[in-house]
Amino acid sequence: MAAVAESSRETIFTTTFNDKPRGTSGTYETYSDCYQKAIDEQRSLFHCFRYLLFFTEGTQDQKDKQVCCTELKSLGDKCICPDLNIMMSQPYWRNLGSWESTRSEASNLPTHCNVMPEPCEMEIHMTL
Repeated sequence: MAAVAESSRETIFTTTFNDKPRGTSGTYETYSDCYQKAIDEQRSLFHCFRYLLFFTEGTQDQKDKQVCCTELKSLGDKCICPDLNIMMSQPYWRNLGSWESTRSEASNLPTHCNVMPEPCEMEIHMTL
């Protein structure tokens, strides 16, 4: 009788961020407040996600960017940076390989969309 050995490898991503994000233009809600608000209001940053996904591939879709700007405006000033941080904290982004440039583009979206005078500070720290 032959013995079969099985091996598996599991990668665990840990994302940490402060509950009170730092910003450059006033106070922000906490991440948990913004997250709960997004759930309650069924808000989505779907087009921001799509825009950044295509950005990682080197093909930006301007229509997605325009709708993304509308999505950001609908968040209200206090949740723009926390919601972008929450979106970018997903391990999915880390697996794409162009993490730093995508994170930088995400932090600049509020200024590109004219919804904030300065970029968001991305407080995402991913470790393997």
